[in-house]
Amino acid sequence: YIKVTDGTAKPDEGLQKAKDAAKREVDKLLDEIKSNDADVTARKGEIKESAYAFIDGSTSEAEVSAALENAREELAEEIDFYKFQQYEFDKQWSQLHAYANEQGIQIVGDIPIYVAFDGADTWASPELFQFDEENNPVAVAGCPPDDFSATGQLWGNPLYNWEYHKKTEYDWWIKRIRHCLKLYDVVRIDHFRGFDEYYSIPYGNETAVDGTWMPGPGMDLFHTIEEKLGKLNIIAEDLGFLTESVLQMLSDSGFPGMKVIQFAFDPNGGSAYLPHNYPENSVVYTGTHDNDTTRGWYHSTDKATRDFAKE
Repeated sequence: YIKVTDGTAKPDEGLQKAKDAAKREVDKLLDEIKSNDADVTARKGEIKESAYAFIDGSTSEAEVSAALENAREELAEEIDFYKFQQYEFDKQWSQLHAYANEQGIQIVGDIPIYVAFDGADTWASPELFQFDEENNPVAVAGCPPDDFSATGQLWGNPLYNWEYHKKTEYDWWIKRIRHCLKLYDVVRIDHFRGFDEYYSIPYGNETAVDGTWMPGPGMDLFHTIEEKLGKLNIIAEDLGFLTESVLQMLSDSGFPGMKVIQFAFDPNGGSAYLPHNYPENSVVYTGTHDNDTTRGWYHSTDKATRDFAKE
């Protein structure tokens, strides 16, 4: 704060801007350390808290700069280590991807709709998410109660601030999809219905019972991405209960949906997953990451289902 002529005090706007910029820089430094290890995540939290406290307590822009430089020095070795890991992975993956393509094999990359609360994106760009002033979630992702779970599913992922994404013309999503299409030949997006409507659960709730369906970006997102990147080689995960608006969005997108063979053989018949019921624009899986192997499924399912499958 600085004194003004009438004796009152008001914030030093230059100093505050320097503090805000320094905090963003600390976040970007921590973002370079990409690890899901619990100890590493905890250390990142401790360093962030310490750096923020030092920055907040600074009384001049010079002190802010000193705090930032201290963070750079403290994190330098860890940042270089994870940069090296990423470099080695990228080199090896590029070689493997090129070899697969030479053999006529395309690779499908399976990406989640959401990111992790302690992930790189939330650290570096909290404005992308529904966070409060302390960068804690206002609400989190999940699924409502159904026949399989009386309390629903509380995933806990931060939700997107779709209004902000729209203002930036979905820049983050364009970068994400562009990068994925460099890594893979085809991208499968999990929980595709979340782009039509997403289930919002108040942060801190222990179950998903009290969530609310909220509108997503819909086709506006995919039209914008296609304008920037061209025709998209995307598979939409469209399993489970789907509303008419989700089905319309899938149709409008032109993306193929999924069919899972293990879901087909209900002895009562009439399953949409029976092969002769598949629409043309479909990608067929024997199972998903939630299923047993086909051998395991066949030997563990009931006799009526096995007999129907044989037919």
